[in-house]
Amino acid sequence: MSNAEESGGKCHQSSRASDGFLVDADSMFQRLFERSADAILLFEPETGVFLDCNPAAVEMIRARSKEALLRAAPADLAPPFQADGKPSSERSLEVTAMVRQHGSYRFEWLARRFDGTEVPLEIIATALPVNGQVLHVVVPRDISERKRAEAEIQTLNQTLEQRVAEATNELRASEAQFRTLVENAPEAIVVVDGMTSRFQTVNENAVRLFGRSREELLRLTPADISPPFQPDGRPSDEAAREKICAALKDENPIFEWQHRHPNGKLISTEVRLLRLPGDGCCLVRASILDNTERRRREQLQQATYQISEAAHDVQDLPSLYERIHGIVGALMTAKNFYIALYDEADDGTGLINFPYFVDEVEAAPKSFPIGRGLTSYVLRTGKPLLVGPAMNARKRVVDNCVTFEGFPEISYLESGAPAAIWLGVPLSVRGRNFGIIAVQNYHDGQAYGEEEKQLLMFVAGQIAVAIERKRADQALRESEEKFRALFEASSQGVILHDEERYLEANPATLRILGFNSIEELLGKHPRDTSPPFQPGGERSDVLSEKYISQCMREGSARFDWVARNPKGQEIPVEVILTRIQMGGRQIIQAVINDITERKRAEGEMWRALEREKELSHLKSDFVSVVSHEFRTPLGIIHSSAEILGDYLDQLDPAERKEHLQSITKNARRMAELMEGVLVLGRLDAGK
Repeated sequence: MSNAEESGGKCHQSSRASDGFLVDADSMFQRLFERSADAILLFEPETGVFLDCNPAAVEMIRARSKEALLRAAPADLAPPFQADGKPSSERSLEVTAMVRQHGSYRFEWLARRFDGTEVPLEIIATALPVNGQVLHVVVPRDISERKRAEAEIQTLNQTLEQRVAEATNELRASEAQFRTLVENAPEAIVVVDGMTSRFQTVNENAVRLFGRSREELLRLTPADISPPFQPDGRPSDEAAREKICAALKDENPIFEWQHRHPNGKLISTEVRLLRLPGDGCCLVRASILDNTERRRREQLQQATYQISEAAHDVQDLPSLYERIHGIVGALMTAKNFYIALYDEADDGTGLINFPYFVDEVEAAPKSFPIGRGLTSYVLRTGKPLLVGPAMNARKRVVDNCVTFEGFPEISYLESGAPAAIWLGVPLSVRGRNFGIIAVQNYHDGQAYGEEEKQLLMFVAGQIAVAIERKRADQALRESEEKFRALFEASSQGVILHDEERYLEANPATLRILGFNSIEELLGKHPRDTSPPFQPGGERSDVLSEKYISQCMREGSARFDWVARNPKGQEIPVEVILTRIQMGGRQIIQAVINDITERKRAEGEMWRALEREKELSHLKSDFVSVVSHEFRTPLGIIHSSAEILGDYLDQLDPAERKEHLQSITKNARRMAELMEGVLVLGRLDAGK
């Protein structure tokens, strides 16, 4: 083989290999095109149509299908105008020209998806010669997140630029400019001398917060405008010095602090300390934020919990009132505090009384009907009332009669020292006003304001529920104690039981039934404390079930019963069963009376009746006998008297004597019979 032939053979072999590689490359690039995570579209600039696209492009544009996307013109996939204000059609022509000119062009484009939403894109368009014509390969990427981040960065940069500018201006500004910045700060700002702890600079917000003039503050230290001790118990001067020293060591402490207003009110704040730069500088700047609102929310939550806890814990209303006073005192100045309640009578009248009244000047007033005073106004209207400097300016006093301009419904006779400020709010439950709580201050007319009124209104709702619940509990307890006393002291036996067993019994029951302790009786059934049979011959268990069923059905039952004590002795009792409701179920109250004496008296009565009947028979028999016995001697006397009368002269003396003796004998016999009758009469009369 010649060199030429050899060379040609190699070239031919190489060509075949190259053709195979191209085929494989085409297949590979097709797969890359289809599977690419980036959207790719093939655009023909001459006709202005899309020739092909991959699935990622369909998904990005949210087309229904690839065919739907390829049928769309570029104008269909953009809003009328781009972000820079140019028409989309004009901008599209510019892009096409740039791709022709440079072969590739990167630009931003605002596209409109098939669902109508707009999305910012970054597009790389590359010219690609294919079969004698130039196509554009378009690769768009969603830059929504980047745009959002750029916007945030731009905003941040603007903020930073603004802050840098402010800082630069501050550094370049004079002392007057520095003071202007401090004055216009949204929080209270003070500058403290680290060596003496005295204020060097204070802004207007600090003046308002601390309630003192600028001149006065510049003579004071942080400890001078604070209570002696902080909430954690540490002395304020010691704690303040420690925080300032920490700031001088560049520790930048942040902490909560309690200040005191000249009117005595405590102000909760958050303090941030920062050492001011400068060689040998010992100045510390304090930024002070008023945390009163947050602290108030916390106090209200705590007060609500404490009121609820007090309603459960305390045993009586006076203790509850005292606890309420302490809770209100933690929220505001409440040295003078009272609770007034309205007790309505059955006839519609009622009196306002003062179950709790603590005052440094006045004694608790006596009860009085609703009138036109401050307490009556709040109770009658159900509205809070603040009588402070503004309202006191409308106050008019004529012969101790107080009125207020604009409040014709308020008038009262003033007695004692008038308060500088008075605040009262109603106590209401379910829309019914039943009392008020009030605080007053004799010295500081600024002690209370709208904030205190709102606080007191809030806690008054909790207090009203607590008082109402405790009053109901106390009434129930008193009722229970009264009935318990009646239950325990009753001379009648009282047993509570259901259909199965005894549940409760009073001491009289133990005495009547002969038991030593309640434990011996509880849990038993009436049949267990009775003989097997009752006097009528019926079984005790059957008869007891009959009476229990009758009581549960009809509401009551009454009968005589024979019980048996632990010694086996039988006790006759009268039993009255009554169905009652207790603990959500129906039970039976059994009242028993020992009728031993009554039964004994009845026996005696029956025996006396029998004797009376027997005596009556004896009387009848005696009368019959006496009647017969009286007739015989009377007949003899009558006969002898007639003989003597008719034949006195014809009878010899012996016969006359015999007849006279017969008369005497029978008269004596009648006298004896009469004596017997008299004896019987005395016996009958109990003599």
